Amino acid sequence: MPAPNLATVDLNLLVVFEALLIERSVSRAAQRLGLAQPSVSNALNRLRALFDDEVFIRTPQEMRPTPRALELAEPIVEALQQVRAALTPPAGFDLSTSTRTFTGAAADNADSPLLLWERDCPTPLRMRCST
Repeated sequence: MPAPNLATVDLNLLVVFEALLIERSVSRAAQRLGLAQPSVSNALNRLRALFDDEVFIRTPQEMRPTPRALELAEPIVEALQQVRAALTPPAGFDLSTSTRTFTGAAADNADSPLLLWERDCPTPLRMRCST
């Protein structure tokens, strides 16, 4: 079976898959995702069509993943973790933990603002003057 064209796949279905895997309940998965229960039921039907498998089977206790769903679980969860990491904004610059070296140049009359900034800076600055 050829790989599906990703342009035609709703990748949000993978987020629903992950929620169903964790919650084992359509209602709890819907609550986790902030969606209505019928929306998650519809997404489950679309997942079933996408994977040509029942994916999750309703039992009296839970929505039990099929062997195919368990096979898909690890790569889907890892892919979603990578997407989340890629979309997480980088941490802001923290002068107190930085090991970077900054080099700058200033005119002779610029020393006063630099000295005031150094005085108020929480981390000691290593300044070197050259003429």
